[in-house]
Amino acid sequence: MNATGITINGQRYDEKELRQFSGQKLLDQHTSPWEKDIYRFILDWLDPSPSIIQYSSGTTGKSKKLQLLKESMKRSAGNTCRYFNLTKNQSALLCLPVEYIAGKMMVVRSFAGLLNLLPVSPSSNPLAVISDEQKIHLTAFVPL
Repeated sequence: MNATGITINGQRYDEKELRQFSGQKLLDQHTSPWEKDIYRFILDWLDPSPSIIQYSSGTTGKSKKLQLLKESMKRSAGNTCRYFNLTKNQSALLCLPVEYIAGKMMVVRSFAGLLNLLPVSPSSNPLAVISDEQKIHLTAFVPL
């Protein structure tokens, strides 16, 4: 996987810095569980394996284990960025849990589009923690 890095909350990380930062966040006792999910996924994404394991939500039956190709995820993310005319350094709000595919894909879109990932705790009102000056160019929501 040719990952060049990512910007998180305005701070750019190359791949080496991102591995180190993610590892530190996972060891930090002050990192919340939802944030740890993000950094675990980032390390999984940076792993040379061509795929990730994802479990279906189980909303229509028993949850199933799926193997997703990173190249397919990357291609889908690139298509989304092109469709919405997203450009480098625009902001992507991550307000969905990364344990599910929708949250993971927001991280992948940030990689693919060189977007600034803005992770916030999943909640019923994620925009409440975003300042009025912060412009959001892409986000995804799900009904409660």
